[in-house]
Amino acid sequence: EDCYCLGRLDIDTTGLLIITNDTSLSKKLLLPQNHVNKKYYVTTKFPLKDELIKKFSDGVVIDHKVQCLPSLLEILDEYHCLVTINEGRYHQIKKMFKSCQNEVCTLKRIAFAGIELDQKLALGEYRDLTSTELITLFKHC
Repeated sequence: EDCYCLGRLDIDTTGLLIITNDTSLSKKLLLPQNHVNKKYYVTTKFPLKDELIKKFSDGVVIDHKVQCLPSLLEILDEYHCLVTINEGRYHQIKKMFKSCQNEVCTLKRIAFAGIELDQKLALGEYRDLTSTELITLFKHC
């Protein structure tokens, strides 16, 4: 009944979503000033260029005026990368790539606040967090 999502996912984004009934945990982890890391696996429409790494680490400007905080871009191959952000603006990663003349084809959250997506889970499946994962979440508070 009293469940809260730690963050949210766009309708076309898949991956890790943590649900809790602990209101204090949800409020603390969602405060913008706490800068909780969120890591995504990204597939792009156009080939990734090495200069994007510096652009992302400097902070990409989106919507012609909004400076994003620095983020980490790890290029895996020509069309796949990992992006770690610590803010959560509306469609942020999609807008960051658009500002860099590229487009996101698929976006999957693979980590939130140090908790990694369980690769054994199929799309739509869930499981309880382990005690170690709970400790990790509370450390971020």
